[in-house]
Amino acid sequence: LNKDPSVVILTETTSNLYDQKFISCIDRTLERINYRSYYPDLVVSIGNSIISKKIKTLLRKNKPLQHWHVEDTNRAQDVFSALTNFIPLAPDIFFKDLIKKNPFKLNSNYKKNWYNQFLISEKNHQKYLNLCNWSDLKVHQVIHSLIPKTKINVQMGNSTSVRYVQLFKHLKNVSYYSNRGVSGIDGSSSTAVGAASISNTETILITGDLSFIYDQNALWSSLLPNNLKIIVLNNQGGGIFNIISGPKSTPYKKENFETPHELSLEKIAGTFKINYQKATNEQELKISLNKIFNSKELEILECFTGKVKNEDVLNEYFKEIKKN
Repeated sequence: LNKDPSVVILTETTSNLYDQKFISCIDRTLERINYRSYYPDLVVSIGNSIISKKIKTLLRKNKPLQHWHVEDTNRAQDVFSALTNFIPLAPDIFFKDLIKKNPFKLNSNYKKNWYNQFLISEKNHQKYLNLCNWSDLKVHQVIHSLIPKTKINVQMGNSTSVRYVQLFKHLKNVSYYSNRGVSGIDGSSSTAVGAASISNTETILITGDLSFIYDQNALWSSLLPNNLKIIVLNNQGGGIFNIISGPKSTPYKKENFETPHELSLEKIAGTFKINYQKATNEQELKISLNKIFNSKELEILECFTGKVKNEDVLNEYFKEIKKN
């Protein structure tokens, strides 16, 4: 299906579907998609909860003629408010049959046009990050660049972390997981501990301070796995509420949503006798990442980004993505 020039395949990291011609960075690509010729006539969705708010907004405002959801289950999510067909089949069976019965439209430039926008977004992405100062975004860039080339499982916090990771190209050696669909910070650390415990593969949890503090009881077990490395972005509160629409515009955001604090995780790590590192700038982060990625023990790395206007950095990033 990926060879059909009339078909664009968009993937999120949690799909764990990889190909060089898949568009794996939906949000930054969509910053460049604003013409009717890019809007699809048919959308086929597979899998569960979609992370990208931008794709949901785009397709709700510009509804496709047809939306088919394919999943081997007894229910379908009408995420674009445009569902026309629910097909209760395993996606591989559905697509094999679809390809047999529908020849490629070789005269289409649809895929090429989309992919060109993705490539421009990648160029602008790299340009901005090369000059980007210390921030949540810079931390994710450094992590992405230094993740070991061996097989890795990445567990992502369900709020800010999972959204930032979507801005970076899917790494072929990495399997991505998150508690999406839960819509909260509950249990991200517990899930990571459990996942690492039943696997010999190195597991990296990338999470936020509130999510980590909320679920610190995940670490009380005496059977903690040594193949788990925990990276916490401490922006001293619920930084996500400065980014997503709704909460960021309410006068109660600071006290009731963001819940700012001055806590460090060092004493939490000490309580559970876990090795602790911290980073307050890019150089410290690179040194600490190399340490924890080469360690044979459970590690916690805390990245302090609370003194930065992370929402401003992200807004400037998307402005750069839009440039030609």
